[in-house]
Amino acid sequence: MIILLSLSIVMGGLFGSFTTALVYRLPRNIPIAFGRGAKKGGKDSGVARSYCTSCNHQLGFLDLFPVLSFLCLRGKCRYCGASYGAKYFVIECLSVILSVLIFLAWGLSFKAFFALCLLPILLALLFIDLEHYILPNVLVFALFVFGVIARLFIDGTGVSIRDVVWLLFDSVVYGAVAFFIGFIFSRILRKDALGLGDVKFYMAAGVWLGGLILPAFMMLSGVLGLLHGGALRVCHKKPIFPFGPSLIIALVLCYLFKDAIYVYFYE
Repeated sequence: MIILLSLSIVMGGLFGSFTTALVYRLPRNIPIAFGRGAKKGGKDSGVARSYCTSCNHQLGFLDLFPVLSFLCLRGKCRYCGASYGAKYFVIECLSVILSVLIFLAWGLSFKAFFALCLLPILLALLFIDLEHYILPNVLVFALFVFGVIARLFIDGTGVSIRDVVWLLFDSVVYGAVAFFIGFIFSRILRKDALGLGDVKFYMAAGVWLGGLILPAFMMLSGVLGLLHGGALRVCHKKPIFPFGPSLIIALVLCYLFKDAIYVYFYE
């Protein structure tokens, strides 16, 4: 158990660190993977080496320990003293906590490793949408691909033409329903009610959940969206809010409790 717990903490920290890179770099079109000139570092070199966004100094080995580096340096750059902010520390802590829960639930299994690989995608989508009001296509597509793998090889029995056809059909249905609802509410409210990124996320969710879960997914995401939007309006006076976090949480909950939803609605 101690070995499993230690492994989950280390893996959660590493995946959390990768998530912070996604959250910062994707909305700013900064490369993630190493490329030409990678040894130079810095934001203007078009490379993947980590650097301080205030002084542009390339970070060293001791600056890159997830969670621990933030605590030891008190959330500041060791070179210029600029504050990093708490957001990336929160992301790393969330990744560690969720990683521990994943390993406790499924142990050392393919399902646990699969969920761990999915974790940076979901966390990055959530935090990017909270800050920038966008759901990057590359992350939504990655979620779609992971959904295909889960549908065919984890939840299903393998690849067949029938399974692939139904998978694509569910994705199209989810996307069409989301687009139609967004169109109707945009006409009523006379402003964009659902972005294309949300519609694409619906299509990815359709692969994960299947057509019969669509009503539950729509109701849960709608309720979460109302709560989130209402809280932002009351606390921060924001007239608009990102819908992505509600979709992400609804997707995770609907997938985890998919069997219970089937029983409740259809049996």
